[in-house]
Amino acid sequence: MNLKAYANHRKEKGLSGQTHVSVIHAINDGRLRHPAVRKEGRNWVIDPVLADTQWAENTDGSERGAMGRGGTRTTSTAPLEGRPPAAGRAVGGAPPLAVSKAIRSAYDAKMAELEFKERDKQLGSIAEMKREAFALAKTVRDGMLGIIPRVSADLAALTDPFEIERRLEEEVLVALRALSDG
Repeated sequence: MNLKAYANHRKEKGLSGQTHVSVIHAINDGRLRHPAVRKEGRNWVIDPVLADTQWAENTDGSERGAMGRGGTRTTSTAPLEGRPPAAGRAVGGAPPLAVSKAIRSAYDAKMAELEFKERDKQLGSIAEMKREAFALAKTVRDGMLGIIPRVSADLAALTDPFEIERRLEEEVLVALRALSDG
Protein backbone atom coordinates (compact mmCIF):
# COMPACT_ATOMS: atom_id res chain seq x y z
CA MET A 1 0.00 0.00 0.00
CA ASN A 2 1.20 3.56 -0.65
CA LEU A 3 1.59 6.49 1.78
CA LYS A 4 -1.98 7.78 1.52
CA ALA A 5 -3.51 4.32 1.78
CA TYR A 6 -1.41 3.59 4.87
CA ALA A 7 -2.42 6.93 6.43
CA ASN A 8 -6.08 6.05 5.80
CA HIS A 9 -5.45 2.61 7.33
CA ARG A 10 -4.16 4.31 10.50
CA LYS A 11 -7.11 6.69 10.50
CA GLU A 12 -9.57 3.80 10.29
CA LYS A 13 -7.86 2.10 13.23
CA GLY A 14 -7.88 5.33 15.27
CA LEU A 15 -4.09 5.50 15.44
CA SER A 16 -1.88 8.58 15.23
CA GLY A 17 -0.19 9.30 11.91
CA GLN A 18 -3.38 9.73 9.91
CA THR A 19 -1.89 11.80 7.08
CA HIS A 20 0.61 10.91 4.39
CA VAL A 21 2.86 13.67 5.76
CA SER A 22 2.91 11.95 9.18
CA VAL A 23 3.86 8.69 7.50
CA ILE A 24 6.71 10.43 5.62
CA HIS A 25 7.93 11.89 8.92
CA ALA A 26 7.84 8.44 10.51
CA ILE A 27 9.93 7.05 7.64
CA ASN A 28 12.42 9.93 7.75
CA ASP A 29 12.68 9.71 11.55
CA GLY A 30 13.40 5.98 11.37
CA ARG A 31 10.22 4.87 13.12
CA LEU A 32 9.25 3.01 9.96
CA ARG A 33 11.98 1.12 8.13
CA HIS A 34 12.71 -1.94 6.02
CA PRO A 35 11.06 -4.49 5.77
CA ALA A 36 7.85 -2.61 6.67
CA VAL A 37 8.62 0.10 4.11
CA ARG A 38 10.60 0.00 0.91
CA LYS A 39 11.15 2.38 -1.97
CA GLU A 40 10.09 1.29 -5.44
CA GLY A 41 11.16 3.97 -7.85
CA ARG A 42 9.75 7.23 -6.47
CA ASN A 43 7.01 5.56 -4.43
CA TRP A 44 6.94 3.96 -1.01
CA VAL A 45 5.42 0.51 -0.56
CA ILE A 46 4.22 -0.16 2.97
CA ASP A 47 3.29 -3.41 4.71
CA PRO A 48 0.60 -2.16 7.15
CA VAL A 49 0.99 -4.96 9.72
CA LEU A 50 4.78 -4.60 10.02
CA ALA A 51 4.55 -0.81 9.83
CA ASP A 52 2.01 -0.64 12.67
CA THR A 53 4.29 -2.82 14.80
CA GLN A 54 7.37 -0.72 14.05
CA TRP A 55 5.46 2.52 14.63
CA ALA A 56 4.39 1.33 18.09
CA GLU A 57 7.85 0.01 19.04
CA ASN A 58 9.79 3.03 17.80
CA THR A 59 7.53 5.83 18.98
CA ASP A 60 7.63 7.24 22.46
CA GLY A 61 3.98 7.96 23.21
CA SER A 62 4.85 9.79 26.44
CA GLU A 63 6.57 12.60 24.54
CA ARG A 64 4.60 15.37 22.88
CA GLY A 65 5.95 16.63 19.58
CA ALA A 66 5.44 19.75 17.50
CA MET A 67 1.92 21.21 17.36
CA GLY A 68 0.72 18.86 20.12
CA ARG A 69 1.16 15.64 18.15
CA GLY A 70 2.05 12.70 20.34
CA GLY A 71 4.79 10.23 19.68
CA THR A 72 7.28 12.05 17.51
CA ARG A 73 10.38 11.11 19.47
CA THR A 74 12.35 8.32 17.82
CA THR A 75 15.58 6.43 18.18
CA SER A 76 17.22 8.25 15.30
CA THR A 77 16.84 11.39 13.24
CA ALA A 78 18.71 10.03 10.22
CA PRO A 79 16.53 9.62 7.12
CA LEU A 80 15.95 6.13 5.79
CA GLU A 81 16.61 7.03 2.13
CA GLY A 82 15.43 3.64 0.97
CA ARG A 83 18.30 1.73 2.60
CA PRO A 84 17.51 -1.01 5.12
CA PRO A 85 19.38 -0.77 8.43
CA ALA A 86 21.19 -3.69 10.03
CA ALA A 87 18.85 -6.44 11.21
CA GLY A 88 17.28 -5.69 14.58
CA ARG A 89 18.60 -2.14 14.62
CA ALA A 90 16.96 1.19 14.07
CA VAL A 91 18.40 3.69 11.62
CA GLY A 92 21.87 4.88 12.61
CA GLY A 93 22.75 1.66 14.46
CA ALA A 94 20.79 2.51 17.61
CA PRO A 95 18.50 -0.12 19.16
CA PRO A 96 14.74 0.40 18.90
CA LEU A 97 13.27 2.90 21.33
CA ALA A 98 11.50 0.25 23.41
CA VAL A 99 14.81 -1.60 23.93
CA SER A 100 16.63 1.63 24.81
CA LYS A 101 13.96 2.53 27.36
CA ALA A 102 14.09 -0.95 28.92
CA ILE A 103 17.89 -0.75 29.23
CA ARG A 104 17.68 2.73 30.76
CA SER A 105 14.97 1.62 33.18
CA ALA A 106 17.01 -1.40 34.33
CA TYR A 107 20.08 0.83 34.78
CA ASP A 108 18.10 3.38 36.84
CA ALA A 109 16.68 0.59 39.02
CA LYS A 110 20.16 -0.88 39.65
CA MET A 111 21.56 2.56 40.53
CA ALA A 112 18.68 3.22 42.93
CA GLU A 113 19.30 -0.16 44.60
CA LEU A 114 23.03 0.57 44.99
CA GLU A 115 22.34 4.06 46.40
CA PHE A 116 19.87 2.58 48.89
CA LYS A 117 22.35 -0.09 50.02
CA GLU A 118 25.08 2.52 50.38
CA ARG A 119 22.84 4.77 52.52
CA ASP A 120 21.72 1.72 54.54
CA LYS A 121 25.40 0.90 55.22
CA GLN A 122 25.14 -2.42 53.37
CA LEU A 123 27.87 -1.30 50.97
CA GLY A 124 31.29 0.10 51.75
CA SER A 125 34.13 1.53 49.76
CA ILE A 126 36.54 -0.84 48.07
CA ALA A 127 39.55 1.01 49.48
CA GLU A 128 38.19 0.62 53.02
CA MET A 129 37.57 -3.09 52.48
CA LYS A 130 41.10 -3.57 51.14
CA ARG A 131 42.56 -1.85 54.22
CA GLU A 132 40.49 -4.04 56.54
CA ALA A 133 41.41 -7.22 54.66
CA PHE A 134 45.11 -6.29 54.80
CA ALA A 135 44.91 -5.59 58.54
CA LEU A 136 43.13 -8.91 59.15
CA ALA A 137 45.69 -10.87 57.10
CA LYS A 138 48.54 -9.17 58.98
CA THR A 139 46.94 -10.10 62.31
CA VAL A 140 46.58 -13.74 61.22
CA ARG A 141 50.18 -13.84 60.02
CA ASP A 142 51.51 -12.29 63.24
CA GLY A 143 49.44 -14.67 65.37
CA MET A 144 50.67 -17.75 63.51
CA LEU A 145 54.29 -16.60 63.52
CA GLY A 146 54.04 -15.91 67.28
CA ILE A 147 53.48 -19.60 67.95
CA ILE A 148 57.04 -20.55 67.02
CA PRO A 149 58.92 -18.55 69.69
CA ARG A 150 56.32 -19.43 72.34
CA VAL A 151 56.54 -23.22 71.96
CA SER A 152 59.92 -23.96 70.40
CA ALA A 153 61.73 -24.56 73.73
CA ASP A 154 58.91 -26.76 75.07
CA LEU A 155 58.74 -28.78 71.84
CA ALA A 156 62.51 -29.33 71.83
CA ALA A 157 62.23 -31.11 75.16
CA LEU A 158 59.42 -33.42 73.99
CA THR A 159 60.03 -36.80 72.31
CA ASP A 160 56.46 -38.10 71.89
CA PRO A 161 55.10 -37.10 68.43
CA PHE A 162 51.50 -37.16 69.69
CA GLU A 163 52.35 -34.77 72.51
CA ILE A 164 54.12 -32.43 70.05
CA GLU A 165 51.06 -32.47 67.79
CA ARG A 166 48.70 -31.80 70.72
CA ARG A 167 50.84 -28.89 71.91
CA LEU A 168 51.00 -27.33 68.42
CA GLU A 169 47.24 -27.74 67.94
CA GLU A 170 46.61 -26.09 71.31
CA GLU A 171 48.77 -23.08 70.37
CA VAL A 172 47.10 -22.71 66.95
CA LEU A 173 43.66 -22.76 68.62
CA VAL A 174 44.79 -20.11 71.15
CA ALA A 175 45.99 -17.89 68.32
CA LEU A 176 42.76 -18.36 66.33
CA ARG A 177 40.59 -17.67 69.40
CA ALA A 178 42.50 -14.46 70.05
CA LEU A 179 41.88 -13.49 66.43
CA SER A 180 38.13 -14.22 66.59
CA ASP A 181 37.78 -12.30 69.87
CA GLY A 182 39.09 -9.24 68.09
